[in-house]
Amino acid sequence: MIQWLNYMTFNPFEERGTRGREQMNAVERALLERAHKEAALILNSTKIKPEDFKGLYDADRIARDVAYVKEKQLQFEADTDEGRREAKRLAVIFEGIFHKGASEFGWLGEGARVIKTSDVDDIRHGVDGIIEFDREDTGMDHLAIGVDVTYSGQLADKFRKIRADIENGTLPTIEYFRSGNYRGELENVPRVVVGAEQPHIIQLCKDIFLDPKPEQLSRHPFQMLQLRQMRLQLEAFADYAAKLKRGPIEQVYRRDAEIVRKILQQKSVAGGIRLGDWENDRVFAAIQRELETLKGAK
Repeated sequence: MIQWLNYMTFNPFEERGTRGREQMNAVERALLERAHKEAALILNSTKIKPEDFKGLYDADRIARDVAYVKEKQLQFEADTDEGRREAKRLAVIFEGIFHKGASEFGWLGEGARVIKTSDVDDIRHGVDGIIEFDREDTGMDHLAIGVDVTYSGQLADKFRKIRADIENGTLPTIEYFRSGNYRGELENVPRVVVGAEQPHIIQLCKDIFLDPKPEQLSRHPFQMLQLRQMRLQLEAFADYAAKLKRGPIEQVYRRDAEIVRKILQQKSVAGGIRLGDWENDRVFAAIQRELETLKGAK
C-alpha cells in the first residue's frame, strides 16, 4: 500500500540575518557553497513540473501557474537583502539534506521516499515535499505529510496556518502531484515542520557533502530528531482536532502519527539509533514551545 506524508522543514537563519553568516569561517562558507550547488541539483532534477500535466489540466491553468511562479521568483531575485538571500540558500541546503537522507540513507524508514513538489505548491501552499510510504502493515492507500522549508521568523506563522486548517475543517490540497501512474491533485494533506539549528546544519553538510560514510549516515542521530519532531506535531494536531470535534481531520493526524511512531520504534529498539546531544537542538525546542501554546489554546 502507498501512503504519503507531507512535511515542512524549518530554517533558523532568517532571524539571525547576516550574523549567522559572519560567524562562519571561510572553510564553512566554502562547504555551504558546495552543499548549496549539490542540493539545488537534487531538488531541480526531482521536482514535479506543471508542464508534465498537459492534457490533464487546462493549458491556460498551467500557463497561469507557471507565470505566477516566475513572478515570485523575480521578486526574490530583486531582493537585495543579503540576510534573506542567505536564508533562502540555506533553506535549499537543508531541504536537499532532507531528500538525500531519505533516499540514500533510509532516514525515514524502509520503503519511504521524498517527492519534491512543484514550485507552484512550494510557493502557493508552503509544501516543499511529500513523504511517500510503501507499507504493507496498514489498510490505507494514501498518507501524506506536508513539508515546508521555512525560516525561524515564520515559525509562529506556520503553526497558525496549521491551526487555522484544523479550525476550518480543511487540509491543504497539492495541485500538481505525480507518483507512479497517478497524476493529479492530492487532497487532505496535513503539514508538519522539520528543522535544525545552524551548528547542526553545518555538521550535516560536513557529514553528507564533505566526507560521506554511508554506513555511519544510515545511523545518523538527525533522523531521530526529525522523526520526533514529526510525531510530536502529529499527535498534538490530532489532539487539537479532537478538542474541536474535527473527527475526519483527527483521524488523518492519528493515522500519520502512528506511522511515524512505528518508524521511530523500529529505529530506536531494533536499530539502536539514539538521539544523543541532538535533542538539545534549539529549533526542536522552538517547535515544542509552539505545541505547548497549541495545547493551551481554546
